[in-house]
Amino acid sequence: MDEIPQVGPLPEGTNVSFLKLYQSFSGAQKSLITAAGDAYANKRAQLPSNASRDNAKTANKIVPGAEFVPAHPSRFTTLGPGRGPKYKYFIIHRPGAIQKVGEHFKTYNAARKYAARACRLDNVIREFITAPPRDPASTHWVIGFNGEIVQMVDLDDVAWHTLNRKHPRTGENVTNWNSFGVELEGYVQDTDPRGASPFTNAQLRALGTLLKMLNDNPDFAYNISDDLTLLHSEIDPRRKIDPGPNFNVQRDAIAWAQKAGTFTSFYQQPISLDVTQRLAGAKAAAIATGDTSGQSREVRVAAAAAMEATARASGLSRIDRNALYGGARITALARKAAAGETEAVVVRADTILNSPGPVVQENRSGLAMDFDTGEWND
Repeated sequence: MDEIPQVGPLPEGTNVSFLKLYQSFSGAQKSLITAAGDAYANKRAQLPSNASRDNAKTANKIVPGAEFVPAHPSRFTTLGPGRGPKYKYFIIHRPGAIQKVGEHFKTYNAARKYAARACRLDNVIREFITAPPRDPASTHWVIGFNGEIVQMVDLDDVAWHTLNRKHPRTGENVTNWNSFGVELEGYVQDTDPRGASPFTNAQLRALGTLLKMLNDNPDFAYNISDDLTLLHSEIDPRRKIDPGPNFNVQRDAIAWAQKAGTFTSFYQQPISLDVTQRLAGAKAAAIATGDTSGQSREVRVAAAAAMEATARASGLSRIDRNALYGGARITALARKAAAGETEAVVVRADTILNSPGPVVQENRSGLAMDFDTGEWND
C-alpha cells in the first residue's frame, strides 16, 4: 500500500466491498466501469425532468447490500429519479447455454471451459458495461456464487432483460416495463448434465433476500409467489432454457425468501455515478474501519495530519470533506505512515494541531476534522 486515503465519514453510497470488487477486475474492466458511470450520468442529465445535472449524478434506488456498477447507457431505458415503473414480476436468468456459446468449439469440454469463463461474475458484469455490437441487453442485478449482489440499473430506470411475452398461466403481458431481471452467475445446463454449473447456497440465499426486499417494498406490486416469480424459460420457452432444468422456483427462490426477515429500509443512500469519488470513499472506509488495511488508530491520525498538510501545501485557507475526498494529493507524510513510520508522523500531527489557524474548519455540513482521532465531529 503506497498511500493512505482520507479518513472520516464517508460520502454517501460508498463502502469497502466496492473497493474489493473493483480491485478484482482487470485494468481494462476498471476503465469500462469508470466510463459507464460517466455515460450513465450524462444520459440521465439529458432528461427534461432533471432540474440540474447534479440530480443525474446519483443512483437513488439501489437495494441494501448491493454494489452498484452502472450498465452501459445503450443497454437500458432512462426514466430518471422518482419515475420508475411499479414493477410486478421478477424474472430469473442465467448467462449463455453451452449450446449457444460453444457452437464454434469442436469438443464439448472446450465449450464447457469457455462457458465457465464467459459466465463468471466479472465477465458477466463486463458484458453489461460494454456497448453491445447488436441486441443490447442488461439486467437489474447479477448475483455471484459467493452471494455478491451487483446492481447495474437503478430501479428508477428500465433494464432490457426480456422480450414482450405472455404470462404462461395468466396470459398477462410480461415486459421490461413491469418486471425485474436478475442474472445468476454460472452457465446453463443443456442436453449433457456435465454442463451444469451448480447454484450455491450463498447465491440462493442472496436471491431469496432480494425477493423479500422487493416483496416488502411498497413502491412495487411484486409479491413472493409462483405467478410473479418466473423463470426466463417459462415466458420464452422457444428461445430460452435458463436458468436451467435443475432450478426449482419453490425450492431455490421462494423457500429462501420465506426465511428472510422483514425489511423496513429499501434503498441505500444515493450512490454517486462518479466512480473516482466512490473509490475515494471506499478507500477511506478501508482505512477508517480497518476492514482491509489493518491500520492502527495512530496511522489514521497520521493520515488526517497528511490531509491537513496537503491543504496547506495547496495554499488553501478552507477545505471541506467533499473536496478532500474528491482528489486531494496524498503527501509523502501519508506514505511514511503507510510504511509503519507512525511516531514521527503523529508528532507532525501534533505540530499541525498547535499551529495557528488550522485550514480545516467547519464545512457546510457543520463537521470539522478532529486530529486527535482522525475523524470528523460536530
